[in-house]
Amino acid sequence: MNKILSFFILIFLFFTAEVNATHVAGAEIMYRYIGDSTNVPRQYLVIVKLYRLQSSPVALAGSVSLCVRSSCFSTMNVTLPKISPATLGYTPITSGPGSGGFLTPGQDECVSTAPGAGFQAIETHWYQGVVTLPQNCSDVRFSHSVVCCRNPNQNLVGAGSATLYVEALLNSNIGNNTSPQFVTFAAKSFCTGKYFVWSQATIEPDGDSVRYRWANPQEGPNCGPGANMAWQPGYSVNQPFPIAPGTQIIIENNGSFKFTTGTTTGLFVLKVEVEEYRWDTIFQVWVLVGTSQRDMQVNFTNNCKPEVQNGPKINTNLPGFTNVTEPAGGYVHGFMSNYGYPLNNDSIQDPTSPTGWSKIIPIVPYNCYDSLVELEFDVNIQCESITDEGSEFRIVGPDSILRPVIGVIKNCNVALETKKIQLRLHKPFTVNGDYVLYIKNGNDGNTLLNSCGFPLPEFYAIIIRVTNCPNPLYDLKNVTIEKNMHPFLEWEIDSPTVNIPLIDGWNIYRSDDSGQTFNFIAFQNVPTDFFFRDISLNTPEVNSGIYHYQIQLVMSQPFYITRSIRSILLDTLYQTDSVMGLVWNHYDGWPNPRYTVEIGIEDSVTQEIVWEKIEAVGNPTFDTVFEVKKPCDGTSNQDYWLRVVADDTSGINAKYLSISNYEKFTCTENPPPPPPPPAIPIEIPNVFTPNGDGQNDEFVIKNIELHRNARLRIFNRWGDIVYESDNYETATPWNGNHRNTGQPVADGVYFYTLQYLNTITNEVEIRNGSVSIFR
Repeated sequence: MNKILSFFILIFLFFTAEVNATHVAGAEIMYRYIGDSTNVPRQYLVIVKLYRLQSSPVALAGSVSLCVRSSCFSTMNVTLPKISPATLGYTPITSGPGSGGFLTPGQDECVSTAPGAGFQAIETHWYQGVVTLPQNCSDVRFSHSVVCCRNPNQNLVGAGSATLYVEALLNSNIGNNTSPQFVTFAAKSFCTGKYFVWSQATIEPDGDSVRYRWANPQEGPNCGPGANMAWQPGYSVNQPFPIAPGTQIIIENNGSFKFTTGTTTGLFVLKVEVEEYRWDTIFQVWVLVGTSQRDMQVNFTNNCKPEVQNGPKINTNLPGFTNVTEPAGGYVHGFMSNYGYPLNNDSIQDPTSPTGWSKIIPIVPYNCYDSLVELEFDVNIQCESITDEGSEFRIVGPDSILRPVIGVIKNCNVALETKKIQLRLHKPFTVNGDYVLYIKNGNDGNTLLNSCGFPLPEFYAIIIRVTNCPNPLYDLKNVTIEKNMHPFLEWEIDSPTVNIPLIDGWNIYRSDDSGQTFNFIAFQNVPTDFFFRDISLNTPEVNSGIYHYQIQLVMSQPFYITRSIRSILLDTLYQTDSVMGLVWNHYDGWPNPRYTVEIGIEDSVTQEIVWEKIEAVGNPTFDTVFEVKKPCDGTSNQDYWLRVVADDTSGINAKYLSISNYEKFTCTENPPPPPPPPAIPIEIPNVFTPNGDGQNDEFVIKNIELHRNARLRIFNRWGDIVYESDNYETATPWNGNHRNTGQPVADGVYFYTLQYLNTITNEVEIRNGSVSIFR
């Protein structure tokens, strides 16, 4: 059975002007098995805590009497001495009637301690001692009774003259046992008309199952048995204090009590018992093996602290936290003006403000690239008022773009409260500047509630100041034409300034009008591929135009756009039977590019063009015109291609080459052979509809079977191959499905490259184009 950590804070604060000085405010009892550490079988440490008003003139005794009884052995009376607070880690009260106790922590968190507000401080007095049982038994009861008396209250009959009786049960027949251990203090007052999550933390170290329930307050002698006290009209075991009309007290499995207080003020008695059950492996049943009890008073008051009524605020006294002021009624640096959310922060008088007031805007620190934003508040916040998905938080960047919060780390303590909240970001912040976080009502209908039930005002603004992000450095390095088909871009980054795992991708921009206007053409969605192939252009386009390119890093948000680099367009200036004049534009990728003209011939086996540098005198080097002498002797037919290759003479970009498109010429026999008979043209569709209706369901290239070595490639807009065939036939056309997944590709435009051997001309022909899919 899993070990269960149970949270259930039982809160009690004592406020009244009509307190009998001899009365106690509450008591609790629990025990721990210590026989394993002392080597004494059946030995237990029993703990009794008594609560006392600090204003009472009567001191509590230095020890209390514990009664131990069962059906298995004679009744035992054990003295439990008071434990020094210093040994428990608390500051002791060293003088007066409260000597030997300590002030209960956190009891004045919600209520005013001003004179006349009715606040009464509560002391805790801790008693404990060792009990060795003579034998195991199923009904051992540890009990204690405060002889006189309970505090006066509004929900019990005759409480002012009654004793206060508590007991803890031990069933040790199926093994040693430690009862549920209270780990929080019962000292807190409630404001009227507010929602509370009220829990008491217990730890059950034996791995038993724990159940929480209301119990009836009892009176009786030290050895019991206890007798149930009567309730005043309108109160009962399950509703021992006033709540708002139409609401109820909800007890959850973890011990959380949830309720909304009503308008009635005063002191009310209640009692909670924590039961633990263990699985009996012999009889296969759940067995009650122990209990712990708390009997206490709680106070409901209208005198809530003004500072808690304003709701929680960021604690700007912490290291790294600070604040600024903005004119009242304004917006944070104008960032929120597009959203219409005015500031709702605390106001202060400010003679320099047009309105005479300014509002305090807290500033919280943030480390660049962190996935969390950490907020620390001045008071505890109810964890239940924070949604797991963080719907209460909205962040606007310095670019006025929203930054999603995808979750919250609450860091709840045992009382289900927290001062530290960590927001999970969808993407880390990567740009310096002020990011504005504002609070809104979450999916649970409220903002953040402090432990006293007061909300953080909606549209409370917080600045997340980012100052330590490096400026990312990257640059477009080269633009080249790949195999006379597509422009190909290459770029580099400065790794120390760019956090590679956080790169979302790259925006690609192209200008078709000599760099006058640039348009977005694609998003390179592979962050670590620092290159891009522009398949939206093909051979006809690269042989007729110069194209300028720019890139932009996207890392949580877009950064700057790089310089532009243009492609090299090679063209024929003039041509005769023996020479060919070439001209091309100057390449601007490097300051001093060097040009080399190369001539190529197709390899008959691989069908790839084999290039070699033209070594003749006059190779251009830095000029952009060149005359090529044709290697034609009139005895054979041969196709030749020409291209220009640019490299960087400075050596800075030595690993890059920028290559132009190709220019072609043909050497023929003399006299030339008769022209080939006209070929039956192939027909390539520009649209097909693979919807299964039997009409135009496939991408069929008509007459392709009249030729040989048909090689078809089809690409999506990102350059990924979705279909390929090295021996395309009309009998096996493309049906619109992806080559890897077999699933239909999305509707849209796709690009193809078809290469085949024309059986009439005996030439390799290349066809490029696009086809649209509509289903």
